[in-house]
Formats: sequence, C-alpha cells, structure tokens
Amino acid sequence: MQRDVAPLQAPTPPLSLLLLLLLFVATGAVLTALVPPGAPDVRGAAMVALITEGWPALLWLLSAIGLGLGASRVFVTDARDRRAIGVPLGIALLLIVDQVAGSAGLLAGPIGAWSLLVPGWIALMVTIVQRRARDGERATCIVWPLAPAVAVLVVAALSSPGFLWSTEFGGYDALSYHLALPRDWLEVGRLTPLKWNAYSYLPSWIEGATLHLFALGGDVALLGLRAQLLHALLALASCACVASACVRVSFATGTATSAADGRSSTGRAVALLAAALFIGTPWIVVTGSMAYNEMGATLACAALVLTWFTKMPARRRGVLLGAFVAMAVGSKLSAAVIVLPPVAVLLLMTLSRSRMTDAPRAVGIVFALAIITASVALSPWLVRNAAATGNPLFPFAASIFGGGPWTSEQLDVWRAAHGATGDAATRLTALWQQLYSFGIGTNPIAGEPWRPFWGVLPWIGVFGAIVLALPRQTRRLGIALLASLVTATLAWLLFTHMKSRFFIPVAPIAAIAGALAIVALIRRWSVPPSLRAVPAIIVVALACAASLQPVAAYWSERPDAALMIAAERSMSGDALAEHLAKRPASAPAVRTLRSRAFVLNFEVGPLAERGGERVLLIGDAATFRYRAPIRWSTVWTRDPLVRAVADAGSDAPRIRTLLRDEEIGWVLIDATMLGIWSRSGWLDPALTPETISRLTSSLEPLGRLDDGSLLLRVPARAPDPPPLLR
Repeated sequence: MQRDVAPLQAPTPPLSLLLLLLLFVATGAVLTALVPPGAPDVRGAAMVALITEGWPALLWLLSAIGLGLGASRVFVTDARDRRAIGVPLGIALLLIVDQVAGSAGLLAGPIGAWSLLVPGWIALMVTIVQRRARDGERATCIVWPLAPAVAVLVVAALSSPGFLWSTEFGGYDALSYHLALPRDWLEVGRLTPLKWNAYSYLPSWIEGATLHLFALGGDVALLGLRAQLLHALLALASCACVASACVRVSFATGTATSAADGRSSTGRAVALLAAALFIGTPWIVVTGSMAYNEMGATLACAALVLTWFTKMPARRRGVLLGAFVAMAVGSKLSAAVIVLPPVAVLLLMTLSRSRMTDAPRAVGIVFALAIITASVALSPWLVRNAAATGNPLFPFAASIFGGGPWTSEQLDVWRAAHGATGDAATRLTALWQQLYSFGIGTNPIAGEPWRPFWGVLPWIGVFGAIVLALPRQTRRLGIALLASLVTATLAWLLFTHMKSRFFIPVAPIAAIAGALAIVALIRRWSVPPSLRAVPAIIVVALACAASLQPVAAYWSERPDAALMIAAERSMSGDALAEHLAKRPASAPAVRTLRSRAFVLNFEVGPLAERGGERVLLIGDAATFRYRAPIRWSTVWTRDPLVRAVADAGSDAPRIRTLLRDEEIGWVLIDATMLGIWSRSGWLDPALTPETISRLTSSLEPLGRLDDGSLLLRVPARAPDPPPLLR
C-alpha cells in the first residue's frame, strides 16, 4: 500500500525566513573562520561586497523576472505555471536583448545599460500590484535545508576571481575569457568578434550579460564580483527551475496526485529533494560561484523539461522550447550536443504524458517552431560571425563554411583541443574516472582536476531512473530518464574532450530522476499513524545531507579558502599602490610582493601610456585586471608580429624595429604558461624556445617578477641621422 509523504508544511513565513537567515549566517561564519590566524576578518568585507557588487546583478535579475512574468501571460494561463516559467523565460529574453543591444553598440556606457533594465522593472512592479489586488496562494515548501549549499555558493562567489577552486586553476578561464572578453567589448564599444580572442567567436550569451553589468559603470578591473554574483543568481534560478520541473513531471506522469489546490505533499517533497540534489552537487556550487557560463545551460535544460510538462497550446510550447534551446546553445556551445539530444530523448519518450493540449500531429509543429525560434534568437551570433569570418559557426564547421582568418594549423589545434580523442577503452575509462569515481583515490592524470565534486548525483541519478523503470506505473518515465542520461553519456564520449564538468548542464535531469525515485520509495512504506511524520523527516534529512556536500568541498579546498573574499583591490594591485603611496619617505625599504597586475597597472602601465607604447604579452592571456595598454592573444589565435619576430632569426636590430613599428615598448614573457601550452600541443609553432631566446637577447632585461615571468624593455629607436650624413 502506497502512502503519501507527510506534509512538509513550513513554519509561518517570518519564522521560516528567520530559520533560513540563522542557518545562512551560521554557515557563513564557519566558512569564513577558515581564514588563517592573524589575517584580517573578512566577514565585514564580505557583507560590504555583497551589497555594493550584488545590487547590479540583482537588478539585472529583477528586470529579467519582470520581462518573464509579463511574457509568460502569452503562453500559460495558470498563475503557478506563469511564475515557474516566467523566471527562465525572462532570463532568456534579457540575454537576447543583451546580445542585440551589445552587437548594436548600445551597451557602450551607463545610459544604454540602465535604460535596457527599465522595461523589466516596470513589468515586475505591474505584476506585483496586480497580484496584491487579488488573493494569491502562498508557497509552503521548506527551503532552509538548502541553506548550507547556498551559503557556500554566496561566500565562494565573493572570493576574488583568480584565487578559489584548484580544479579551475584559480579561474584562469574566467580571467582570460569570461571576464576579459566583456571588458574588451566595453573598450571597443560593441559586442563583436575580436581577432585576438578566439572565444569572441562563440555565442557568448552569459558574457553579454556580464558586458551589461560592466556597462552600468565602475572601474572594470575591479568588477569581477558582479559577474560571479550574477552567475550565482543564475545557479539559484536553475535550482528553483529544477524543483518546479520535478513537480510538473511528477504530476504529469502520475507519480504524484495533485490535491484540490494544485499541490500535494509529494510535490513538495520532490521539489525539495530535486533542489537539494542539484544545488548540493559541489560542481554546481564551484562553477556557479565563478564567472563561467554553465548555469545558463543548466537553467535551459531544466526550463526545457518544465515547458514540456506544463499544459499549454502546441504552438506556444514550440516557441518556448525554441527560446530555451537558444539559451542552452547561446550560454555554452557544447550544450548543443550535451543538453539537446538527451532532452529530446526525454521529451519524445514521454510524448503521450506531456499534457499537450493538441493532437500528436502537433508535435511536428512544436519542433518546427522550436527550430525557427532558436535560429532567430541565435541570429546575432550567426550574423556577426558570418560578417567577420564568412562562417556563421566559426571556428566550427570550417570544412563546410571555410576557416575564415585561421590557418589549417590553427583549426587542427582547435579541433584537437575541443574534440574527443582516444580509443573506446580510453573513453570508457575516462567516463568512470571523470564521472562516477571523480576525486576518489589517486588522480590518474597528474596536474588535472581531481576532487570529489560530483558527490552522489551521478550515482543517484542512474539509480533513480532504474528504480522508476521497475514499477509499471512509472516505467515509461524511468526508461525515458535512463535513456536521456545514456544519451548524455554517449554525447560526452563521442563529441567532447572528456572533462568532468562537461556533464554539468545535464545535472537537472539526474536530480529529477533521483528525487522522484527517493520519494517513490518512501511512499511505498507502510507506517503507523503515530509515525506519520517519519517520511517527511527522512526527506528533510536527505535534503540537508545533500546540501552539506559543498561545505565539505569548500572546507577541503585550502587552509586559506576565505582569505581573498572581496579582495579585488589586492588582486589588481590597487591596495599595494595605496600602501606604498602612504608610506613615509623616511620609512625603511621593505621588500613587498609585487604581483603581475601591480607591475602592469602601476609601474609599467603609466610609462607605456605616456610614451604611446604597449606591452606585448607572450604566454599570458589572463588579462582581465590589466589597465596597461597591452597586445595579447589567446592560445588559439596567432599574432602576426610573433611570426615576424620568428622569421627575423638572430637579427636583433630587425627584431627591435619590428616591435617599435607596432608601438611595442615592453615585452612580458610567461615561460611557465608557454611550457603548459607546448605540452598540450596548443602553442603557436612560431614560439619556439629559439625564438624566445633570440627575443630575450635582443631586448633589455628588467628582471623577473615575483611569479617568475620575465619583463623586457624594447630599446628606443636610434634617431635618424642628419641629411648630410645619410
């Protein structure tokens, strides 16, 4: 005999809020206690940064929610469905607005950036006023078990980019791509392909939102926390969408029976567990707290499932699906193979239970409209790429549309670095290591990420799908979820370079499968009336346990994990510059640690600007915090100046002339990163050790920085001789 889970009734709203606040503060206090003895207390700085840098991200999200709640009226009639779909829909709409506005140059300054947020705020206020004018229902799902994971997410998002999470090498990708790209767009005045940054050819929906935040105003080199906090908010939006999608799946497939008011204790239980399994996965908190783009893809994945299992006309469903398909691909291009095929399998295999209001023949219309809508939404990316390179999908599909400005060598390096490698045995071994045993035992590849950041989600997702596939009532759903996860695995094996976090965008499907299975198992228990609260206690306990996983991940990261919270001025060198400026002239000289950012921002940068010169970076692409005028490129691009220097051989005067002609007055060489690129097979063939040696011997060495990089000065050009001596 099946029994429903005991109602998970929350305390009154003020008490529930108080419990959440207390647990959040307590968890945050434990986390910030990791600061080494004698170091400054970062809790005050964290609160200040949360207010000063969190409001732009929050205002962006509120504008998106306003747009979504207004637009959702076109698609669904039920108030609860409008609120559930309105959040991801609004985020997708504002991301599209940022793409169009950024490409048109409307995000070049504060006026355009602020103006684009106003319509969403107006729509949100109208929605709030209309809701207050009528009696509305209150949500009764307990949320405080999620507080530990949310606390880690927020605390980690307040840690300055370039410091936290060893698996991400200190956020190198963020400093060279996700943050550096919007900063360069702001400087050039529009969202456009940049020849020195290969990632500018990708759709860049999340980076477009970061550009919007940067354009609101402020010193861009100090605004990294804005981007991280926005991504953390997208992680929370994804969590809410996963919970809503899980409830809709449970009702639509008969795993839960809706009560008279449209809710049930089972629905609340699966919502809580799905949310906890998702936000409690360490990988979600790790990537969600950084200026990455994974959360846009996970939100799209959850929104696709939510849309499919929400009642609405076929044509409207097709448009919504297309918007979320575009958000998945636009946020992270690899989602085209990691998210879309698994979701398509899930949708098609649950077709008869999808609550579609039209006949099955409308499925063709649904998918046709989805394709058209997605293509239109992605058109800013396709158009600007086609205009810049002749290939709308550049740097992919070069065999069809051409390689644009890249050589065949560059395209080969790009494909090798972003595609699957190895035989079947190698790939299956990588699957086990990168997903199911990730972070457990000895690292099979020294130097690569190896932390238990997947937690229990991969196991519980597959287990949940199998459990659901056994009973007759849920067999169709269980098989569909299992087939979806298998499809995601095959896509990962066949089309990616097999890194652990590439599975992150399909985490919502695994969380939904696990939550539905756990609640289904609990419902099968027969308990006496006196123990009717036990199932609810078990659900809450499991949610708490799942939510504690990110705490363990953060705690084990490093002894000083909280040391660089809200330390943007320290990371950029501003704090050291202020300290040195305030030091009395009579004070004894003290050796201070001069970071690369400090040297470029306060020592070399001012000299280069006065002389109309630039600094050539070789091996350094993490440029987000540099204010000095620089010339640089990502590892995938090829600077013609480097090739010209290589062709000059040992002709030192020729090398100096080449650099001077390009207004290069300084050269910084990061030999460590050059070695990493070389071992990975990514390095520009022109950057041989011989080229570096000739370049070094042709210039004036100024010494090594504290991080080991070498700074060189290009000698001044000799004055032209008088006419009579020519």
